[in-house]
Amino acid sequence: MSVRDLNDAPRLLAPIADYFSRALERHGATPAGVLWRDDAGQRLRFTQLIGIFDDADRRGGVTINDLGCGYGALFDFLADRPEMAGGSYVGYDICADMLAHARRRITDSRASFVESLRATQPADYALISGTHNLKLDTRDAEWEDFVHKSLIDTWATSRKGLAFNMLGFDRTRRPQASLYYADPMRFYDFCQRHLSSDVTLVHDYPLAEWTMWVRA
Repeated sequence: MSVRDLNDAPRLLAPIADYFSRALERHGATPAGVLWRDDAGQRLRFTQLIGIFDDADRRGGVTINDLGCGYGALFDFLADRPEMAGGSYVGYDICADMLAHARRRITDSRASFVESLRATQPADYALISGTHNLKLDTRDAEWEDFVHKSLIDTWATSRKGLAFNMLGFDRTRRPQASLYYADPMRFYDFCQRHLSSDVTLVHDYPLAEWTMWVRA
């Protein structure tokens, strides 16, 4: 069964929201609470995502949509950067418990948090970190169809660009059935055909994943 559109996605995502609620209860607002190994890896991952920013963004005033924001770690990473001077950030997540933690932790007026599986307003950039990695028992083909629709939908709200990361194949580790491992070249081709001709694949960093920059 395929996802007809994003209105059909909650049936796939409800078990994932429950999974993250339990992870948050066990680990708290930490990288482990959003299924990352450690803080260093999380920061390296964020560094790759913001490589999409251009020189003009350093003047500030950049607006960000963070799809799958968890407890707001990406805003913590961005908060003191020059791009966020006078800028704004909206974090979206499907897990109400994650959002409650984010709102309690982060009182910066530039940040807001919305319970949604999609961006609800335009922004200069959309950043998506690990949001599409956990599929639980959804078949790979169905999950990929959902991810494609999510990327198209997010691109429509992104004025300057979209950056996302996904797990890659790692022959040194046994794959986990609950995770989705994505072929970067398939997604590179998808982005060029459906989003923009200006696509950059980033994979020269020491994590078992890759990052894609899509610029308008």
